Amino acid sequence: MKKSMPRWLVLIAVLQIVPILTFPPEMLKGLSLVVWAIPVILFALIGWGLLTGRVWARTATTFIQGFSVIVRLLSLLPGAVTIVSRSDGTAVTHASLIVTSLISITLSTLILFSVDRPEVTATFGS
Repeated sequence: MKKSMPRWLVLIAVLQIVPILTFPPEMLKGLSLVVWAIPVILFALIGWGLLTGRVWARTATTFIQGFSVIVRLLSLLPGAVTIVSRSDGTAVTHASLIVTSLISITLSTLILFSVDRPEVTATFGS
């Protein structure tokens, strides 16, 4: 017997795309509609799966959000500072990349902890 779904899971199902698409504004300017449509369709399908209690949707959410944290950490370290001139020692700090990466990591971690709670696991039947 499945338990009733927590109300906050609806919020996660709808907004789980936000941490994945959180990038600095200068990176988002040149994206076409097709590039936006693919993740929106994918996350709509996963959100529908979460709302209908599908185990694969919970697994996909866990995998995608966990992978997002790993990728953001790996891209944050080399992308945060660019050395302009080694002889002068000048460097450029990409503050927008640092801020958006930290926001994305935080949101993905919150989603991971929320989806892995015992009441959610009981709702999905394992």
